[in-house]
Amino acid sequence: MIKEEYQLWKEHPQTKQFHQYLVDYRAQLMDKWAQGALTGNESLMAIARAQMADEIVNLDDDSISEFYRNKEAV
Repeated sequence: MIKEEYQLWKEHPQTKQFHQYLVDYRAQLMDKWAQGALTGNESLMAIARAQMADEIVNLDDDSISEFYRNKEAV
């Protein structure tokens, strides 16, 4: 992955809006979880979704490149 292309994508207004959505979605899930509004599997799913949203928001070009380098080595 070319760093410059990744940076352009990351700075694009639609990408920023999508990342903000993920941040807000994660916060909402964690609020529901903290309030005890989720039980059993709902709670586990909320935690998993919150973690995934966080990973996507914080994903960098090096992680993507590393993933595909490792995939090609298999």
